[in-house]
Amino acid sequence: STLQALFDAQILEPVAARPGRYQFRHELLREVAYELQPPSWRRKVHSRLCDHLTREEPGDWLVVASHYQRAERYTEAAQAYRQTSEESRRRGALEEARSHLAHAIDLVQPLAGDHVDLEVDLRLRRGFLAMSLEGAGSTDASADYDRCLELAAADPEGDAMFGTLISMWSYYLSRADLDRARQTSMTLRSSLARSHSYFRPQNLAGFGMLDWFAGSFASAVGTLTTATEQLAELGDYGDISQIWLVPIDASAAMYVYLGLARFMASDVAGANASLARARTIADTLDFPQGPWSNDYAHWMGSWMWIESGHVAEAVAAVDDLRESGAQHGFGTWQMIGATQAAALDAICELRSSESDPTALAEHANTLSSFIEFWKALELRVLLPFYITTCGALLAASGDADGARQRYEESLQLAAETGMRFYDAETARRVAHLASEPEAKIVGLRDALALARSQAARPFELRIALDLHELLGEDARAPLELAMAAFPEDATTIELEKARARVSTPR
Repeated sequence: STLQALFDAQILEPVAARPGRYQFRHELLREVAYELQPPSWRRKVHSRLCDHLTREEPGDWLVVASHYQRAERYTEAAQAYRQTSEESRRRGALEEARSHLAHAIDLVQPLAGDHVDLEVDLRLRRGFLAMSLEGAGSTDASADYDRCLELAAADPEGDAMFGTLISMWSYYLSRADLDRARQTSMTLRSSLARSHSYFRPQNLAGFGMLDWFAGSFASAVGTLTTATEQLAELGDYGDISQIWLVPIDASAAMYVYLGLARFMASDVAGANASLARARTIADTLDFPQGPWSNDYAHWMGSWMWIESGHVAEAVAAVDDLRESGAQHGFGTWQMIGATQAAALDAICELRSSESDPTALAEHANTLSSFIEFWKALELRVLLPFYITTCGALLAASGDADGARQRYEESLQLAAETGMRFYDAETARRVAHLASEPEAKIVGLRDALALARSQAARPFELRIALDLHELLGEDARAPLELAMAAFPEDATTIELEKARARVSTPR
């Protein structure tokens, strides 16, 4: 009878093609009817609607979130906005996803009582999206992570602190803050025996990644191999997707760095297989972790192929990286892709038998501009490679003083951060600046000793080739020793040169 009266008064009208359903004839009538309700009754109606809409999986979490908020059920509203954010993230609308999380955080912040875990979770998710879009220099991500540390400090052994430390570890690594990353890994390790044993492989892999950057390549191979084996043994129990709020997927990252470690240990085929495995994992993941993890694999893989002289593979990886960065709106990856492309072009020119000093100087200027941009963004991972390459370009163009400054800068950055993965190659370049043959030989021998101590086999071979070129048969033994570390089927630009030389009779 009430519906009939409203229908007769032309306040309601039937919904076309939906029997038994009515709507207000005009939006203004709906607003008046809504405002006429007492606030307490209005909240009650919204609450009843929430209960009805969530009996089954809601079709629209944003609608549910709105009703929860108007019912003043703020915790449930925040959780619904989190669900809405996840839906936006999966379809690539990252800014929209961030907006929903911001709304959820605003609802949770004023609440009294125990809402720490929820607020930390929301902030970690927002930091994850900020890192995905803006990279390591994101001030928004930094602010959210700092707030998470404050909130989680009340329970240092709780889940909120554990999740925060995981995200902070990734943040520190991207900024090459290796000491803080290692301290974070140690803190995470202390909680594994109590309640987070499923995280053991990822925690162990973190130490392996840090070892790689530190130039401890033998340790990196062993640690990362063990970590990936443990991950395989855990199976589904090792799924950490609910707590891993980091742009690059943990499993994909493990295989990327296992590939890099194998390359430095002279296992070229194993390195390629590990990188392929990382890309296979990334292809199964949702947005943004899937393409983001693939971009990371392309970046680090292209570095490996540049070092080994596999130009075609490096070009393909850099092209894929740049295309993906543009397609998905990843500003950081667009910048990294452009930098890597500039480095690749420069190194190809540097290795060319017809390289032109003017062109080399232009390449150095281009790469130098990218380096300064990286510094402004506080992105320092792999930076010694770019700085040393810039120095090599300057040296080849005739600017020895400029080259020396770049080499010193690279070594200083390595000393400050502990990022010594490229020190042997930088030391080799420094040795070639010496004007006297004896000084050059001494410098190369020091660089060779460093490469051997780090088990940096590609660099060891490169330095041994330089010594052989200077000393001839007197340096044949170090060259043969360096070659012996590589399998017979391995191929790199230095191996081809070395094999050609040792094939000549003594």
